[in-house]
Amino acid sequence: MNTSKTRLQTILDNLTAGVMVLSPQGEIRSVNPGASKILRMPMSLYVGQNLMDIKGLEELTLYVNEQFEEFSAFHMGGGPDYWQSTYELGVEHSMAGTSHKNSLSLIARGALLPDQDRLLVFDDISEMVSAQRTQAWAEVARRLAHEIKNPLTPIQLSAERLEKKLTGKLQELEQVVMAKSVKTIVDQVEAMKRLVNEFRDFGRLPSAELKPLNLNDLVREVLLLYGGDEPNTLGIESELVQDGPMIQGDAEQLRQVLHNLIQNAQDATDASHPKGPASKVIVKTQWQADRQRMRLLVMDGGAGFPDHILKRAFEPYV
Repeated sequence: MNTSKTRLQTILDNLTAGVMVLSPQGEIRSVNPGASKILRMPMSLYVGQNLMDIKGLEELTLYVNEQFEEFSAFHMGGGPDYWQSTYELGVEHSMAGTSHKNSLSLIARGALLPDQDRLLVFDDISEMVSAQRTQAWAEVARRLAHEIKNPLTPIQLSAERLEKKLTGKLQELEQVVMAKSVKTIVDQVEAMKRLVNEFRDFGRLPSAELKPLNLNDLVREVLLLYGGDEPNTLGIESELVQDGPMIQGDAEQLRQVLHNLIQNAQDATDASHPKGPASKVIVKTQWQADRQRMRLLVMDGGAGFPDHILKRAFEPYV
């Protein structure tokens, strides 16, 4: 008996999924380490307490209670032995001294134990959901890029052909108007082509080519384009860690990411602080020895993003 119990406990302790046993009133009977890891809080400390009393889990508790109540009604009528559903859980975390709320996509399954206690098993499927969304966006990008790009070249060629055919046959003023109009058409077609190419490239983002690189050198190289030799010229400051180690990274992709972050930071800062000491962007590198990693931060004085935007921050065109 004790051997079987020990074996079961060992299995539960090593499960990546979260497992909780709750009383019918919501009191936590037992919990495994997987639950603490997924929920990002020390759940073992709350054994004996009601799930509803744990800060940040109130909405999850209401959802779980509702699922069990509906399940109990169906189960008494000969329904399935368990319920299963997905749930978006808001989880708070701190970054650079600021509190943010991210969203976790959970798949949860519940069942009633013989003594009427409630078994709740859940897992974090956020990465899978994000991958599915990214795959869907990639397909949309490919299709739209194809449909939009097809007519662009004929439009440009028709405008250029029209200019060539009418040159010398119009009055001087009309010739000027036509030349400007054709130039506008050609310029806008080229702009549309660039946009379509960028949109298409999202659908086939190349795999990262990881090579040793110095993150500080990469930052300095990018900042040169923003007046890096003259500090504060464009409201950008750098705070780079001394003697940071080399990292493995794709220099081209990191360079593009840093450009985008700096430009977004400048836009956000200018909108919130048109002038004054708050209107600056700080690019910072940090060496986190305990986690053996370099950290790159781009900080600004903007208003920030609402939580519903942050949880989908890595989806395009949000």
